Amino acid sequence: MHMHPNHRIFAVTLLTLLIGWTCVAQAWAQGVWNRQNSQTTTDLTSVFFVDANTGWIAGESGTILHTTNGGALWQTQNVPTTVDLESISFANANQGWAVGDNGVILHTDNGGSTWSLQTSGLTTDLKSVFFIDATTGWAAGSGGKLLKTTSSGNLWAPPTSRVFFIDFNTIFFTDASIGHLLGGLTNILDTLDGGSIWTVGRPLPPVISEGPLNSIFFLDTTTGWSVGDNSIVKTTTGGVFWQRQEFTPFTFLNSVFAVDTNNVWTVGSGATILRTSDGGASWNTEESGIPLGTELNSVFFVDSDDGWAVGEEGEIAHYSTGPGSTVLAANFMNGNSALFNSRVYLFNSSSTDGEITVHVFTLPTGDDPALSTTTPLSLGTLRARSALNIKLVEDILVPLHVSLPYTTDNGNLALEFTIQAPDVQGAAQVFSSSLAFGTYSLPKIPTTFSSGPTVLVANFMNGNDTAFDSDIYLLNPSQSAGIVTVRVFTLPLKNGLAQELTTTPLALGTLTARSALNIKVAEDILTPLLIPLPYTTDGGNLTLEFTIQAAGVRGAAQVFSSDFAYGTYPLQEIPATASGAPTVLVSNFMNGNDGAFNSRIYLFNPSQSAGNVAVRVFTLPLKDAGIAQELTTTPLDLGTLS
Repeated sequence: MHMHPNHRIFAVTLLTLLIGWTCVAQAWAQGVWNRQNSQTTTDLTSVFFVDANTGWIAGESGTILHTTNGGALWQTQNVPTTVDLESISFANANQGWAVGDNGVILHTDNGGSTWSLQTSGLTTDLKSVFFIDATTGWAAGSGGKLLKTTSSGNLWAPPTSRVFFIDFNTIFFTDASIGHLLGGLTNILDTLDGGSIWTVGRPLPPVISEGPLNSIFFLDTTTGWSVGDNSIVKTTTGGVFWQRQEFTPFTFLNSVFAVDTNNVWTVGSGATILRTSDGGASWNTEESGIPLGTELNSVFFVDSDDGWAVGEEGEIAHYSTGPGSTVLAANFMNGNSALFNSRVYLFNSSSTDGEITVHVFTLPTGDDPALSTTTPLSLGTLRARSALNIKLVEDILVPLHVSLPYTTDNGNLALEFTIQAPDVQGAAQVFSSSLAFGTYSLPKIPTTFSSGPTVLVANFMNGNDTAFDSDIYLLNPSQSAGIVTVRVFTLPLKNGLAQELTTTPLALGTLTARSALNIKVAEDILTPLLIPLPYTTDGGNLTLEFTIQAAGVRGAAQVFSSDFAYGTYPLQEIPATASGAPTVLVSNFMNGNDGAFNSRIYLFNPSQSAGNVAVRVFTLPLKDAGIAQELTTTPLDLGTLS
């Protein structure tokens, strides 16, 4: 069958869309893990949710975090202790308890707005707390200590006269009578009367459990799992018999949670998250984007669609089968005030409303540390299929009580916007106190980070010197600091050959975790390389390749010339691996370029392979002025990019 070219294009496009939607649907059904911003680097030990929106996390140094929007925003709650907290449990949205070192027990009856100490009568560490309802709960810990309350914690006392000689690390009850204690190496104790009498089983043999067990979870009175060092074990007899389940890679597992007889998650060392969807017959690794060296300490699910894992250095990962969120980076400069009020424009093409928050960073030069907002500023909701105009001064700087005009670090700021909706697009209209710098699209920050470095490329023109000093703005959204280096290349005209001006990459210092950095082209790069200023070779044009030993870094360039400012644009990321396919780029030009006003295209080849460059040129007619015509009958050969 002969197909008209336009029809063929339509058919291919439709097929592409269908394939794309199929992939999205599959990814949605399976769910993904995304990192959340905890606003802390404190180690987190225990997580608990009462519904998909409302949850708490306990951690070291008396840390308790709280969210009411599924983790889009985590806020620290005030507690009357600084000891390490090991476990947290809630009976409902108001009544909750947390336990920790030195016998500390905390209680809240208002969702954590206030916490108070309860009397445990112990000085040993408590490792686990579990409440079956608002009045009845248990706590267990080191030295075989076991407590029970039937009065919401007003009175805690041992439920049995029996003395235990092992350390307990987890307690779990399926109802007011049937419970399980995990302690020692592989000792699992069971009770049928609320804790008065405990049956002590023999330690599980190495053929079943290779190492100590750290966590236990029961789905009902018969089916449960326990995990530990290189071990996952399961019972379908209420703990009478246990069977080993095989998994790879072997690792230390710290916490387990089951939502039904098929779907179970466990987390542990090396940022490991394992999931089974067949009751444990097979276990598969799930990626969270959390740095691989991180110890994950606790996992909790409200249902098969929403779960959280928490661990060292404030790391939080959220599992969702929903559409996910978007994180965008923006950079602003030069003392914004009410008169020169830069904007951010957001467009939500999805069918999901999304709450917007922004994290604001200073953009210092040199070795000064970047400062940031302690908690993200809420900017309201971006409705589905809608757009929003956010004013930098009125909507962000004024609510943060920033003095105007903002002049610290030359008025430079980096902003990280988080929108709880997928695939939001954004742009920034950037003003300074003297002129507008133009509009540029906001680069997206990945929700999951690879382990490799970030490589970004920038282009500059027209003789930067100390008076006209272009800037590079870098924002590191990850929890890992990274050394920054740069390689500098000349940008010759078409028939020239680019030269690298750096014999070895120039070190520019460290971009710390969750921070930003302002790099001046003349002062920080050209001068240390002993390049005479102003740089005039090839019209003063240069290409810079920045390598940052941290994942997910995003950047922008504020480009000056000796005559006027050229504007701000996001830096392009160079992929870690090349596909082998040719690169196709598109650009648009306007308003009659001639010899005096000669627009440029800058190309940079980071690969080890040279490539022939060809261009096709099309007209750009106005809406009612006709159809675009190709001016090149065949692609125009522009030579080789070495």
